[in-house]
Formats: sequence, structure tokens, C-alpha cells
Amino acid sequence: MQGIGSSSTASVGTSVQNNLCESEKNVGTSVHSKSEKEREISLKNLTISDNASIEKGTSVHDKIASEEKLLEDVNVIDPEKITESLENLVLGAEDEHTEKEETLKQALDEWEKSGNSWGEENESQDFGNEVKSKGKKKEEKEEPKERVPKGRRYVVSQLQEARLIAVSTSPNKEDEWPLFMEIPWNVLVEINNEDATDACVGDDIYITKFQLRTDKFRTLNENTWFYQGNINWQATATEVEMVGIQEYRMKTGFVVETRKRGKDGKTGSIRVIAFGMERTSVLYKRQCVEVDWDNLKKGMFIDVALAPIEEGWLIGPNYILPPGCNFRLGTEVLARSNSKIATAAGTFEGEWRWTAASGIPRVFPITQQYTMEEIHLAETLIAAALIVASEEEETSRMETTYVGPLTRVSEENRRNFTIMFASAEKKFIKKVTEIWSKDSNISAQTSYRSKAFAQGHVNEVRKLESQDNKIRIEVEITLVVNQGKFDHQDDFESMLEGSSVILRVREGAGGFRMQAETFGYHLPSIVCERDTPQAEIVKSLLGRSGTIDRVDESELDNLDLNMECVRQLNDKQRHTLVHWLNPGVGRVHFTQAPPGTGKTKIAATCIAAALRVEPESAVLASAMSNLPVTKLVIESARAEVAVDMVAFFSGSARVRYGEQIGQLEEYLLEAKLRGEEYKQSLEKSEAREVEEYLKVVRPQPRHAREKAVGEILMRIDFHRVAFATTFMSAAITGAHRQTTHLILDETTQIPFCTVMHLVCHMPALKSVLLTGDKRQLAVHLAELEEVIQRGFGLESIVEQVEECTRVTTTTLERCYRAHPAIVDCFDFASYRQHGERVIAAVTAEERAGLTNSGIHLPVNGIPVVLIDVEGQNIQDPTSFSLECPEQTEVVLRLIKILEPRDPNIVIICLYTYQAEIIRQSLRKIDSRVAVHTCDSFQAQEQRIVILVTTRTLTKGTRATSDFIKDAASNGSTFAFPAWIICSC
Repeated sequence: MQGIGSSSTASVGTSVQNNLCESEKNVGTSVHSKSEKEREISLKNLTISDNASIEKGTSVHDKIASEEKLLEDVNVIDPEKITESLENLVLGAEDEHTEKEETLKQALDEWEKSGNSWGEENESQDFGNEVKSKGKKKEEKEEPKERVPKGRRYVVSQLQEARLIAVSTSPNKEDEWPLFMEIPWNVLVEINNEDATDACVGDDIYITKFQLRTDKFRTLNENTWFYQGNINWQATATEVEMVGIQEYRMKTGFVVETRKRGKDGKTGSIRVIAFGMERTSVLYKRQCVEVDWDNLKKGMFIDVALAPIEEGWLIGPNYILPPGCNFRLGTEVLARSNSKIATAAGTFEGEWRWTAASGIPRVFPITQQYTMEEIHLAETLIAAALIVASEEEETSRMETTYVGPLTRVSEENRRNFTIMFASAEKKFIKKVTEIWSKDSNISAQTSYRSKAFAQGHVNEVRKLESQDNKIRIEVEITLVVNQGKFDHQDDFESMLEGSSVILRVREGAGGFRMQAETFGYHLPSIVCERDTPQAEIVKSLLGRSGTIDRVDESELDNLDLNMECVRQLNDKQRHTLVHWLNPGVGRVHFTQAPPGTGKTKIAATCIAAALRVEPESAVLASAMSNLPVTKLVIESARAEVAVDMVAFFSGSARVRYGEQIGQLEEYLLEAKLRGEEYKQSLEKSEAREVEEYLKVVRPQPRHAREKAVGEILMRIDFHRVAFATTFMSAAITGAHRQTTHLILDETTQIPFCTVMHLVCHMPALKSVLLTGDKRQLAVHLAELEEVIQRGFGLESIVEQVEECTRVTTTTLERCYRAHPAIVDCFDFASYRQHGERVIAAVTAEERAGLTNSGIHLPVNGIPVVLIDVEGQNIQDPTSFSLECPEQTEVVLRLIKILEPRDPNIVIICLYTYQAEIIRQSLRKIDSRVAVHTCDSFQAQEQRIVILVTTRTLTKGTRATSDFIKDAASNGSTFAFPAWIICSC
């Protein structure tokens, strides 16, 4: 996608973008850049003798591209796309890679030694031969004599309908052998090798003779090597000496997507995943033996044949490429030392008893009826789903990589720049705005093989008017030169002078790869076999039966906890505390907490009480996002926790939530490292790490390595109370080996797989407290592949808790936050129908902010106002979100009335575009009122809330509420019907 720039505001650049082909949609992406060298492989007048010696030929050569050319319907690629940068996209930056947990290593060893190991002749190996060798078992064949092949070694790169495409293992070798070679099926039949026709991607092929093409594809370049999902070839092999079939083993995975082709809509290919793969892979009918091909559906289980791939190779969706290959699409993933690729697939022969309403198998939630064998398989499939989630996150960052020069905001400004993305595809622009969001961390490189010379962040994202039928997005960024042992100033100066650079958003905070390994190596099952409280906790969360430790609430009085925070608890809150303090054989306790019922307060009290009862206890308090973590720290400080506490926050969090985190100064990692006593305990490298952290954490918080330095602190001075997000907690390797108590707040937002990952890496754990509200928003999965959004363990842990009989539960009822009228509203709407209740614990006089403001309310003394707004929808030109101008006008009028009386206002919108438009309008009137979407306002509160609700109602539509019934009976229709104003 060619970047479009203006002379004053934007840079001309390029980016990676999906190019949907007619035959294979979503197979690849393209990159191109004016500043890069175009590499051609020219093979002319070449003949090969019987012994494969070369009589005539030309060599591989480079030429500088005089002009970038985009061919119609052909994907264009960047000649040096992704080498080192791909390593950072697999599991994070290399300098942040740390050792895995000892238990994970043990699990890996057991996995490699299991009955499915490469060398064993077992049932799965026989099945694999059935896939690749027409059912002949290896033990029935004579052992071939080892011989050294004389032909040139190629590796099968891609399977096509009528041929194999093989790629040279030495792509940059200066000789006349082509890079890509066609291997017709008839050539494989003619050689003396029974397995030759079973060759798949990754297998070796030794070629002795070939015939060059006579058309334009004899010479390939970045524009022509790949077309509509297929690799083009430069020559055809006419004689193959030998085919080396890789050993493989079967692994159960599932179908991620089925792709239809032709007018009849028949399945042309499928995309599959299994644990062990780095990414999903496209398979064709020829590779799927005895599979009911035309009836395959996404989500169906399938047995996948996995073969090893050499470290350093690049894995595409339906092909592989050797290290150093200059031709690539841009979304390839780097193979690691133990990576596998899918070569074939067969029908899942096992029995699975659980299906969704659609008839597709589901593995989550895990019920009491699951056998351990079924849990074992469920772990494998959850791991596969996590790889799909990780791939989605990684490829999105690669597809939106920017290549080109930057435009300085002003001549005197050496830090701030603008870049521009432009495309006619709304789907791509939507992805750009999601990846290049405000405060996202970015890095700059001179090439894909060089280290980053600068780092920075996104300041602002602006949507500009379309030009030439292309949607334009301008991104304002800040970049500063990297400091360290390498001098990057020259690269930075070159960028300032207009040289092309490569910008990409750095890795996000999903942590899916780490979690995939926990499940893929069956760590939950392994922990279950131990005789520890941690094992009982894992069993409880997996729905296993066992001892349920009943607790008498009078035991709390026997503990003689003379603490003010304990005395303030109501009876339901005390019920939570007494279970927390009595772990028995291993405790998981869930506190169902509607809004304002004091779940954060009870969590803080639990921390203080645990340290009072057992001074040697160690507590980790965590949540999915940063704001709930800050509230946990504040409440714990009020509860007078008797030990030194530490809180970990990423650099991005320090910038985004600087005001809230600034209140916690004495508990931050920075404060713990200021003392001189630590220096004597540090290694030289650690001392340098700490010194660098302290130097940048305030002026440049995004450059501070919180995880690495946090690990150092917890090793030399273990803090018995720690606070961090779930991702940060998991990333500080080994920091929680001594943790005995775990508190997870806002658990409706935390996936089951994340909780299980944390618990499995805490060997000393004996008590877990989960707090949250199952009636509130669950985990946001809309951006992930549809197939993994339900039934694969990425849903909320709360859904699993409902299947676990050993998890004890408390339901809080008293709301201390809202006006009684508002409590009655959400009690009726969300809780009463589930047999729960929420009772106002404060009087109307204590929540009179809106009722005493001088505003005429429709119902006297009731701070709830419903305003009908009739208007038209307008769709965001860069996404599929909506906005209503009439709504925006109403909110501006409301803010002008309310803000002078009480500035404690928040506006919450159900549509992102509506929120953006209102935010822009408020800036014009110098209003300080914050605007959020429902997701972004999670775990926050405000005194006056203006909620933009949305409803599309046409005549004849069945009404679902009394208000809508009344409106419908009067013949009214509203695109955006209502604002609800309430005061808490």
C-alpha cells in the first residue's frame, strides 16, 4: 500500500497490507519501498549436462530500482522484509527473553519422551505413514542404504494442484541454479523412491537436471515471484535423484477457516492449527487423506501431521522460505529450534462428547464430567487456540509496518514527526487505527536486519479527508535516539535528513505464546498429579471433585484480628475473609460483587489479614488492566498492610495513567531501588540495568525495563506483597515462586487460560481469591478469529467457576456507591432475574449531587433522566463504527449546563466513532469532561454519568422494554434514541 503524503503534513512511505486474492483470500501481504534495492534472479541460456555441470549461464545480480512498480493483481514485497525483527515478534525482544520455569522444562521433557515421540513406531506414526505413504508401515520396508546424494539440495516450499515448488537452501549463492523450481508429479513417480510422491512441505529434494522457463517468469523479482497465493517458478526439474521424507507425528488440532472457491462454493483449502506450530497453515485437499473434505467446518477437530523445520526458516501461511531469502510477503514467522509445520492432515478418530449449539466441538468450559484424558486433549486444543490469537496480534503489527521517510512537525523540532497511511480498503485502515493507537510504543530501524536506532510512541491519530478514493490516516509520533553501547546518532541524523526508515509498533501485551506453552506441555495436568495445595487449586479450577473445606464464620472471631479494616466489614464481606484465611487443602474462593459493593476494599482487607495471621505469607494482587491495580494498592495502604509493598507498572501505563500511578510513589519499583544497600547484592550487569532504569524511568518511562528490573528486585529482596497486571506478573519470571496467596480483581475480564497460566507457575500457592461481577462485560474477544472466541478457554474465568463445585462463593449485596434510585435500576435490570439482589447502603441525601444542582428533573428527587433523540446514523469512513450528529449536539448542550455545576462528569458511548466526535467537539468548547467507550471505562467511576445508548427500531419490530413499547405504540422510531443521565 503506497503511502500518500502532502508536503506540509505527511511523509511518503509504504506499509504492509493484506491483498485479497481471488483464489486464496488472506493468504499473504505485500510490502514495497522506493528506498530499498530491487533484487532480480536472472537465468539465461542455461543448459545442464547429465552430471549437472553448468556449460553456459548467467549469475544472480542486483540492480537499483529506478521506479517502484505495482503490478495489477500481483503482491509486491519488500526485498529485505523481516529477519531480526521477526525474532522479536515471536516471543518478544531477545533482550527480554528469560529462562522458562523449571516445571515447564519438566513438562517439555515429558512431552518429548511421550508415546508420540519422533522415533517411536506407534499408532500415530502409522497414521502418519498412511497420510504420506499410502498406508505402508516403515517396519515393512527394507532399510535404505545411506548414500550421499549428488544432486543440488532443494526443499519443498509449497504444494500446488499440479506440482511441488522447491526452493534452494542457498538463496543468495552466486551460481546459475534457480531459486524456485517446479517439480511435476510425474518426475517424482519416475524416480526409484517409494515415498517420493508423498513429498510435502519441508521435505528435501535432490535435483540433477532442470529446464529453464522461456517466458517472463524465467527472471523473478519482488513484483512477480508470488501471484494469487502461489509461488512462481523459474525452471522445471526434469530429473530428481532422491527425495528425503521428514519424520513427523500426529497432533490433534482444529480447522480455523474453510475457504470456498468457484461458483459452486466448494472448499478449496482449509486453514488449520495444532500445538507445536508457529502459526496457522493452509492445507489443500491432496494433503488431507480420508477427510470428508466438503463437509469440513471451522472449529472441527482434525489430526495434523507435524514435521520439524530448520531454525531460521520463514514460515508463511502456505509456504516456507530459507534464511536470507530476499523474496517474502512480510507476515512470515521465524522458525525456532523446536518449531513444526503442518504437512498433511487426517480425520480426527477420537470421540468428543461436548459440542456447541452449532454442532461444532467445544472444549470450554471444562465440566466435572471430563475425564483426565479429555482434559489432556482440551489442554492441547486450548494451546492451539492461543497460537491463533498470538498470530493475529503479530501479523497485524507486521501488516501495518511503515516504510518511508518521516515529516518533521517543524524544522526546529527534532523529536516529533508525522507519517501517513492511505488505502482504499476500509478493513486495512481499521487495522491501522487499532495497531497505531495513541500511546502505542514504536521503534525505528534502517533495515529489517538492523537493530532499532530509535524508540518512541504515538502521540495522535488523525483521520483526514479521502483523496483519490483512498482513506488517509495521519499519525503523529515522537522518536528519540536509543542510548547504549552502540552509537545510533548517525542513523537518527540520516532520518532527520529524509532517509527512509522502517517503523513498527512494538509487541503488545497479549502474552498468548507463554500461555500456549503452559497448556501445550500439559502443565495443569502435571500439577494435578502433585500432593500440594497448588495441585488442589488447579483441580478445583478444572472442575475436579475432591474435599470441600467448610468454614465456620465464628473462626474469624477466634483469630482475634484487632484491625480497623476488619471491623468495618459487613457480614457478607466477612464471609469472604474467613474463607480466604482458611485455605484448607487448597482454596479457591469467588466473590460475586455488583458495582459499589466493596470488592476492592475486601481484597485489601484480605491482604492485611493474611499477613497478620501468617507473617511469612506472600501475596500477589493482580487484575487485567492497570487502573484496578492502582485501586488495589490504594486500598491496601488504607488497610495498613504491615509489610513493605511494591507495585509494577509498564512505561506505557505510567504515561497513560500518570495521575493515578503518581499517587503510589512510595510503592513503585523506582522507590525500592533508591537505597544504597542493594548495590552490594547486585552483579555488575544487574547494577548497570538498575542504574539505567533509574535514569530513564521518570524522563522516558517507555524506555524503562520494568520487567527485567522487577525480576532483579524480587530476587535480591523478595517483597511479600506485590501488585501488577496479569501480563506483567507472568512476565517477571520466577518472581512468584514464594507466593502463597493470589488475588485477582475484575475477574470477568480475565481469561481462564491466563488464570491457569499464573496458578501453574506458583508452586507455593495455597489460597486464591477471585472477585468480579459476572453480570458485567466479559473478556473482549471481538478482534480475534471468530472460531476461537467461544469454546477454547479464552473466555472469562467466571464461566469456568460456575462449573467448579469446590470453589466456594460469596455474593455481596450492599451497594455503597450509587443513589438508591440508580441501585434499584440495575438491581432490576441485571440481578433480580438471576436470583440475586443489590441493596442501597447509602441514603438519597448522601448522593444528592444531581438532585440538588438546580436542574429540573422529570421525576423530583430521582437523578435519572432519559432523553429521546431522533437522528440519522453516519458511519466512520475508516471503520464500521457509527455516530449520530443529533446526539453530539445534545451532549454539548448538556455539558454546558452541567459542567459549571459539577465538573465530575464522564460521557460513555457504545460506539467508538461517537466517542471520537464528541471528544473533538468538547475540545472546541474547552471542556475537560472525559469521553470513554464502555470497554475503556471498565473499573472506573464518576459522580455524573452521561451514557449514549443506541437502538435501531423500525416499525413492526418487537419491543423489549416498557419504554420502547410506549414509543412504538406512538409510532415513533429512533436511530439513536436516548441519553441516560444519572448521578452516583
